[in-house]
Amino acid sequence: MYKATKKKRGEIHRIQIAEGVEKNGKRTRLIGAHYFSSTESAADAWTLVQNYLFLHYDLSNTVVISNSDGGSGYEFSQFNEIVTGCLCHEHVRDAYHVNQKIKQRLNFVPELQAELKKAIRHHDWSEIELVLTTAESTILIDEEEVETHQKEQIRLLKGYLNRNWDYLMPLYKRGLGENLRGIGTCESNHRPYSYRVKGHG
Repeated sequence: MYKATKKKRGEIHRIQIAEGVEKNGKRTRLIGAHYFSSTESAADAWTLVQNYLFLHYDLSNTVVISNSDGGSGYEFSQFNEIVTGCLCHEHVRDAYHVNQKIKQRLNFVPELQAELKKAIRHHDWSEIELVLTTAESTILIDEEEVETHQKEQIRLLKGYLNRNWDYLMPLYKRGLGENLRGIGTCESNHRPYSYRVKGHG
């Protein structure tokens, strides 16, 4: 989001594509990265990406891995539509946003947050339920308002994980190679945009 006028806010709709990642010392670098943005609508940004893919790739021989937070305009269906006819399409929920959700919902039991992340990496629903049940057992039942709020946080988190379960499976468990890890690079590349709209050059 950015301040467009005194009464309105604008939004930069961003999509990026790359052909993979490579090691650059301790850091990683995107291979063949291209960035697309629009201040008009997400649909405009998607049109730019779709045209670029059509002109530069034969998707019938391409495995596509997509990644998003699942927000409006960035659902699995949107990605799937622009890569129709690809060899294989795997969609992943962005780890940054999943971790933020865990931190927000389980802020009253920070010691269980790492356990829940581990259960997600194992992609084991029984482990998820065990952690959430443990979290529920720590709720103070002598404070009704706190109890209600914390139970609601657990319910919301469980619903979120359940809705996104297919997209939470790690890439290495999808038969795409043991060394394949996440592609959560979009958040880290917000900086040039945020600096620009904040007047830093």
